[in-house]
Amino acid sequence: MSVFSPRFVAITQVLVSGIAFGTLGVFGKLAFTAGLSPGEFLALRFLISSFVLLVFVVLTRPKDFRRIDSRALAVCAALGVLGYAVFASFYFEALTRISASLTVLLLYTYPILVSLGSRIFFGERLTWHTRLGLGLASLGLIFLVSGDLSLRAELGGLAFGLASALVYSLYILGSSHFLRGKPTLASCALIQCAAGVTLFFLHLAPGTRIPQLLTIAWPVVLATALIATALAMSLFLIGLQKLRATEVSLLSTMEPISAVLLAGIFLGERLELLQILGGLLVLAALAIGSLGPKGGSRPQHL
Repeated sequence: MSVFSPRFVAITQVLVSGIAFGTLGVFGKLAFTAGLSPGEFLALRFLISSFVLLVFVVLTRPKDFRRIDSRALAVCAALGVLGYAVFASFYFEALTRISASLTVLLLYTYPILVSLGSRIFFGERLTWHTRLGLGLASLGLIFLVSGDLSLRAELGGLAFGLASALVYSLYILGSSHFLRGKPTLASCALIQCAAGVTLFFLHLAPGTRIPQLLTIAWPVVLATALIATALAMSLFLIGLQKLRATEVSLLSTMEPISAVLLAGIFLGERLELLQILGGLLVLAALAIGSLGPKGGSRPQHL
């Protein structure tokens, strides 16, 4: 596979997206330490990111918005409200009830859910590369988060963690199917805008303290909006336009690897031998998953 092929570029975009998403844990810890609540953090994250993307598209590709018809606009709104706003809320609710590692492990059942959904709803064939990659990735994730797994988890936390995986799976399947051929950055901006507005009315509108929040944590909020949201979501959706949903969900397991490594670098969290082995297994799964047939790629619609 040539480094200049569309498939290689798409794989690279999804992997970089995973690395960018992996910064969210570090940024979230810093934001919560500074005094932001999870809801406030999420609302500011999506509002700022959507504003940046909307301005960028208006200045550089204004015609893209004309290609968003009423059906695509409704899909973007649904993906923003029912997808990302609900998914992120479920995920952070799980984080407040159970360990971070168990939350990550529950979320990353979504590649399996996406694979099943792709097979059931869209007739997507699961190659042996994908099946082996999913198996290795699942085992690697268990090892990767093993240092903080607790058998005495709260049932509510488990429910929110599994619900976040289910909602994110539906988001990926919906984005892959209903936004195919639509301008990616414009779609991403609208999805984030819908998520941001929803979270604003849920967490910021009553007794808003936006100026205070931006004063105490503006570098973290801005970095989260630009790196862990605008860049990460845009590259993810671009890759989703070119690759199968199953491949993208498998490649996105780069996120927990980057999250663990960044936590070690910036938060002083130490890696155990079993976690290192888990990371290597996930990397092996990514390599195997990227060897899938060329026919699995999609034409570029950007």
